[in-house]
Amino acid sequence: MPYCPYNFPVSLEQALGDPQEKALGHRSQGGRVAADKCLMEHWLTNELRALGVHRKSSSGRALLRAAELGYIKDLRCEMEECLYPEELGGRGYFETMSRPLPDWIPTADHCPILKKDGGRLVANNVRLAHRLCNRGGYTEAYNIPNTRDRAKAEALREAAVRAATHVEGAVSLRKAAQSRTHLPTR
Repeated sequence: MPYCPYNFPVSLEQALGDPQEKALGHRSQGGRVAADKCLMEHWLTNELRALGVHRKSSSGRALLRAAELGYIKDLRCEMEECLYPEELGGRGYFETMSRPLPDWIPTADHCPILKKDGGRLVANNVRLAHRLCNRGGYTEAYNIPNTRDRAKAEALREAAVRAATHVEGAVSLRKAAQSRTHLPTR
């Protein structure tokens, strides 16, 4: 049974509502909104945990708590400029934690109050970001050049575009070859 921060347990039946009321066309207003919210938060925290975010680190605690309380609504990079290529999934793609740490793991970014301005890693001052995007935001806030990170992201995007055009070309050649072999003979 999913945990709900509103101090009541939520079963799947409660979240989906009464089937007889649905058959009659009635909408149950009782705890439906809160139940849906709890299930959504439960899904998001499970996704973050599957990516390797855990409560052992302060950033992991802040991210999971922000997801539980609804401050993080979706599994996507919330930085102003996401560096992950749209061709490969864009803001919604995250890698799982491993060693060495990949550039595209989920990290906690201090927002709206930056760390340099006294912001703390608490649920209402955190947003979800890729590691590389977070580092880019940090270097931008401190006016540090980050050409290496941008070059890495651009190389990844170019490789994705090359791979996509190579695959599309191979698929179109394969289709053309198949259509030639299936032509009717006279």
